[in-house]
Amino acid sequence: MHNQLETWQLYFQTQGFKPSQEAFNVIWMKYYKPLLYFIQNMIRHHAEDLLQEIMMKVYQNLDRFKPWYSFNTWIYTIARNHCINYLKKRKLDLHPVEKWETIENIHAHSHNPEHQLLNQELHQHIDVALQSLDCDLRQIAFLRFYEGMKCRDIAQIMEIPTGTVKSRLHHIRQTIKKELESYDEA
Repeated sequence: MHNQLETWQLYFQTQGFKPSQEAFNVIWMKYYKPLLYFIQNMIRHHAEDLLQEIMMKVYQNLDRFKPWYSFNTWIYTIARNHCINYLKKRKLDLHPVEKWETIENIHAHSHNPEHQLLNQELHQHIDVALQSLDCDLRQIAFLRFYEGMKCRDIAQIMEIPTGTVKSRLHHIRQTIKKELESYDEA
């Protein structure tokens, strides 16, 4: 993943943030899965369609991006605002996804069946804890734990103070901890 990030940065450092087929392909390859999961945390259905609309919006506005800002923050802000507008237009509520697919579930490391089973059980309990959270908390958890974003970037995307992000992360950790404690006791 580190090489992908370097390739990504190198491309835009040399080519600039100009709309082109190659730029679109670079963005699509880097952000397709993470944005899809992010969107699914807000909207259960039509995530693929919304992702395509968001990618087109990003592509059309690529020349407006200011390189001194974080591209991650910019693209996730566009995605979040687009999803909120979609929900407002349709007067829909935020819905959790059926299962929050974790990166570990996608890339199972262990070939040991016992470790795989324990890992799967652990992830099921984490999924239960995450699904018990409201949509905003799930988004914060995704951005922090799966995207590795800093609190200030999450605050900018979510349009809340950094201190609020930190307190919500504490709540998220406590919720997961409580679920894992019940898992250990069982």
